[in-house]
Amino acid sequence: MGLSRPIMTAHFFSRGACMNQSAGAAAKRLPESERKQLAVQALAGSETISELSARLGVNGKFVYALRGKASDALDVAFSLTAPDD
Repeated sequence: MGLSRPIMTAHFFSRGACMNQSAGAAAKRLPESERKQLAVQALAGSETISELSARLGVNGKFVYALRGKASDALDVAFSLTAPDD
């Protein structure tokens, strides 16, 4: 694991999540900043979606959805044309 991953996991589990908690409830507890980081990690492909979802106790569909949103946002950001000067 890289250095940023344990911080994200430790923060998440310090908020009271446990392995018995439903994946939906776990996903709702993730702060926006951690959702963004998770989306970037899913786009990077350094871990499988299954590994990411298991590590954070969230549903794989949730991770796929975040990855899709991030991919769409990048498509929009890079398709914008600069205004003429």
